[in-house]
Amino acid sequence: MNNLEIFKDFNNKMIDNLSVNEILVHSLEMYSQLISTNLIAIYLFNKETFLPELEVISNNDLIKESDTILEEIIEEGILSDVMNSNHIIKRNLPNHNLILAPLVSFKGAHGFVLFRNNTSYNIEDNTEYLLENFTGYLASCINSRFLDLENESIRNQIDQVVAVQTKSLMDKKKEINEKIEELKSSLLMTMPHEVRTPLNQILGLTDYLIKSVNDVDEEELTEVLNDIYESAVRLRRLFENYLYLSTLNITAYDIEKLNQLKNSILPSAESIIYESAMNLAYKYEKQESIELNLVDSELNITEEHLSKLLFEIIDNAFKFGDENTKVNISSELSNDNYIIKILDNGIGIPIERIYMLDAYIQFDRLSNEQQGSGLGLAIAKRIAIIYDGDIQFKSKPNEFTEVTITLPVASN
Repeated sequence: MNNLEIFKDFNNKMIDNLSVNEILVHSLEMYSQLISTNLIAIYLFNKETFLPELEVISNNDLIKESDTILEEIIEEGILSDVMNSNHIIKRNLPNHNLILAPLVSFKGAHGFVLFRNNTSYNIEDNTEYLLENFTGYLASCINSRFLDLENESIRNQIDQVVAVQTKSLMDKKKEINEKIEELKSSLLMTMPHEVRTPLNQILGLTDYLIKSVNDVDEEELTEVLNDIYESAVRLRRLFENYLYLSTLNITAYDIEKLNQLKNSILPSAESIIYESAMNLAYKYEKQESIELNLVDSELNITEEHLSKLLFEIIDNAFKFGDENTKVNISSELSNDNYIIKILDNGIGIPIERIYMLDAYIQFDRLSNEQQGSGLGLAIAKRIAIIYDGDIQFKSKPNEFTEVTITLPVASN
């Protein structure tokens, strides 16, 4: 079984409503097929103490050895390094050759995977890439299950209240439950769908070329290769945004890093907005469809984060429109805040969806051609929150969407 088949087999198992422990047991099976190692141990952080606790291990006889290694990596600062980097890290200690992989989802850090070997690890680049991204996907599965349990608890509390309320409150409970189920469905199914779709496209088209290589003319070959390239780019952006959001969530728990970011000085907000807007206008060939009315100010935000926030919001304004869509971007100063408004007359967003913005949720997936995981909007929201800002949405389907971004002006 090759690596992609291993990934597909694991993904199929995730369709079932598994417990966290069952998910971890299945992940041990996948890891053991991906990498040759003497020991695999998965630790999750205790929600109250945030201390790592052993959940599953590939060999119960090695529990004591695993705990000894845990003490060493904490003492050496290796665990802190891997959780802060959000990437797999290899380390050679006097008695151990280790790989550590962080389990980080958009809700934060859940734990890590420990691999131990007697000899140095020699992993091919494609296997290491799949190992890192599978670990991110595993964290997402764990987080989804935690959300299920939280939602179940919420529903139980709602049931107790509704039992003594009027029929109107019972109707409200039904509405809330439907929204919860929709949210659960999106969280559980969107990520697998978004991974499978481009992967299946790439596999299907390459299989077609292999089988028909002697019958494909140059024009068809170019078309098929372009489709493969676009699918690969889409898959890459999905993983890049997933890792970007994971990094932002790690940052949200790092007080020192947060203070450093909030003390950043961006000299000119106007220039970044103008550059971001015009780059996207040229990308979509809609230079004549954009209007800018900007004032300038210094902001407490990095250039990278403001550019990323603007890209995700403005890109949606152009993407979910047609040739007649107009985009108006304005900014103003209000007290100690810098207000950016992005208004478009595109497809709009149903009001009930505005309250369900989060990672892996996309508006009207089945009715729009554009594909995406909704990670971009989650990234934009997280960046604004990191800098004590805010993002608000107003929309009317088939008429307009207005996004208001509030960020603090740099203090003198």
